[in-house]
Amino acid sequence: MEHSGPQSPRIELLEQIYVLGVVDQHKLFNLLDQRRIPHTWIGAQSRAGYLEMWNSAGGTMFYRVTQKAIEEQSLGRIILLTEFPNSAQDELGKDWDSQEDSIYDTA
Repeated sequence: MEHSGPQSPRIELLEQIYVLGVVDQHKLFNLLDQRRIPHTWIGAQSRAGYLEMWNSAGGTMFYRVTQKAIEEQSLGRIILLTEFPNSAQDELGKDWDSQEDSIYDTA
């Protein structure tokens, strides 16, 4: 439904959610606010079958893109590195220095 081009902020947001895997409601609201996209976008994407949401046992709402969104919007093919460098570096750094990963440090 969001066929306004791959550079659309709305498509970029779906792409970012896809890259992140799962986002909580607080993070999604922040991403929407940064792009000046109304929070009603969430419901529109859900109704279009592009966004799946669920509540955790603790009551936190989580979101992820659907297979339909991945296929119809070609998500995963266009990664805007300027959008993700800080969050990606932070996550990579955490994983790289993790206790689980330390077993590979002695090679």
